[in-house]
Amino acid sequence: FYYPMGLLDHYLHKRVSIITCDGKNYIGKVKGYDQMTNILLTQIIENIYTSEGVVQKKIPKCMIVRGSNVATIGPLKKSQAYFEKPLNEIVVSSGIPLVKH
Repeated sequence: FYYPMGLLDHYLHKRVSIITCDGKNYIGKVKGYDQMTNILLTQIIENIYTSEGVVQKKIPKCMIVRGSNVATIGPLKKSQAYFEKPLNEIVVSSGIPLVKH
């Protein structure tokens, strides 16, 4: 699934949440992307959802999220660092099938 280039233009230099096809959740600032929708992120936090709450892991420097591994991308408010509910509840309630490997 590839996102239209115009959509990614809208997210350039903004904070977004990316959920990958393997269920990982990254929060970061979009610094760039290419024609294959690979996304360059900086100021990254990986959110790990457990039964006890959200554990946040900072990722130094920058990272590229492969476009073919992006399940969904969306903007975040400046103060928002993670979703209130566990990720599986968000995915199920939104109608997106949860894929486990």
